Amino acid sequence: MITESDEIARALSAAAKLWPDLANDRAALLRKILESGVNELDRQLEARREERRTAVAKSAGAFNGTWPKDIRSELRDEWPN
Repeated sequence: MITESDEIARALSAAAKLWPDLANDRAALLRKILESGVNELDRQLEARREERRTAVAKSAGAFNGTWPKDIRSELRDEWPN
């Protein structure tokens, strides 16, 4: 059970207009609102992941040539066996 705030009442009214067949079933309307919210969250998360992928792709190779190709070997050689 949840407390029906003004925002929840407004959401239920909007949902009843979108899904009039559920207008008399507040629990079903809440489920639909949650489903819609989850779908929107999924969309936003995927958009954020895509932004990160794009940023990584843009920066890929940006530091090529910063260190010599054999830097790993040189560093390993500095350590005793």
